[in-house]
Amino acid sequence: MIKLNQKQIKSLKPGVGKVLVAPDRRVDEINVGDKKLYFDPTFNYNEHAPVTGSVISFNPTPHWNHNHYLSVPYLQVGDRVIFSYHEGSKILDPKFDETIVCTDTNQIYLFIQYFECYAKVCHETNKIYGLNHYHICSPVQRNVVAGIELPQHMKKRNSQSVCKVEFSPIEPVRYRKEVSPGQRVEPGSYIVFDKFGDVPLEYDMHRSLMGKSELFAIAQRDIVAVIDNPEQVNT
Repeated sequence: MIKLNQKQIKSLKPGVGKVLVAPDRRVDEINVGDKKLYFDPTFNYNEHAPVTGSVISFNPTPHWNHNHYLSVPYLQVGDRVIFSYHEGSKILDPKFDETIVCTDTNQIYLFIQYFECYAKVCHETNKIYGLNHYHICSPVQRNVVAGIELPQHMKKRNSQSVCKVEFSPIEPVRYRKEVSPGQRVEPGSYIVFDKFGDVPLEYDMHRSLMGKSELFAIAQRDIVAVIDNPEQVNT
């Protein structure tokens, strides 16, 4: 963990593919309206790692990561980003040089990988956009068929292969030659996704988007098909 004052933090210039963010909360916090509740997260640290934060600075250089091309300039300072638990869990280990604590305010900052960012909330319009090659999707629920009477809360479950696209990436993603780019799909569409392709955007206790709705990040490459009616697919 690095200790710097506010002036030093504002002068930092992240390397290529890096974004400096101020997490919205610490590991042991829950935001409830305009108040914070504190709890003991030791039973499952990773699920409580912060995955949302405000962009402080970033490197605008477009670059290749693995097989796809990342247009970082679609970020803006002040945007709120949603990133992976892997990046958020850096806050748990003080040995990581990606973690900075401000000596003036005790605020914690993280350097995260841009390719680990799933979505952003624009600070000017409050609109949500997918980043990189991620579509932000909501689950489609199915009635559970059983030979016994089930309690009301057990009569529906999320489809394991179909979901609705809520927000799309800002632009189609460029891939290297001989690598399938997948399919960019417009919001409102229903898609069939590859098994295990639905990555939870935020865990239950810390949901913050669309009225704390259950949302998933699904990579463009994991979209199998676009369908008109989710009932067309049996799961």
